[in-house]
Amino acid sequence: MKRNETNFNMKIENLKVENTRLILEGQVAKDARIKLEDALREYKSHVKGLTSRLKVVQEKLDNTAQAMGTYNTTLQLKEAKIEMLNSELIAARTKLRNLPQVDHTSQIHGLQDVTTEFEEL
Repeated sequence: MKRNETNFNMKIENLKVENTRLILEGQVAKDARIKLEDALREYKSHVKGLTSRLKVVQEKLDNTAQAMGTYNTTLQLKEAKIEMLNSELIAARTKLRNLPQVDHTSQIHGLQDVTTEFEEL
């Protein structure tokens, strides 16, 4: 009888130890779950912040691209105007070259003659 009682008491002690172990494992698991949930919340918050900053950067890139498009259009218009003015300049030079050459020396002598006649009067 004593032997059965001892076995029974040992079984009870083993069950108590096992129960305590399971309780501790459960607590460890619960603590681990809480830590994981906290880490997940922190990660989500971090991702949300990064997403927000990424949107700001994307807006700045879009604005820069739009400004570059406007700048390129303005630059193209100015280049076209320069080409037009250059063509007009070439045309004006060509017209000047094609004008008949006038000998001004005879006109100068004619003025000198008129001046001489005027002085004689």
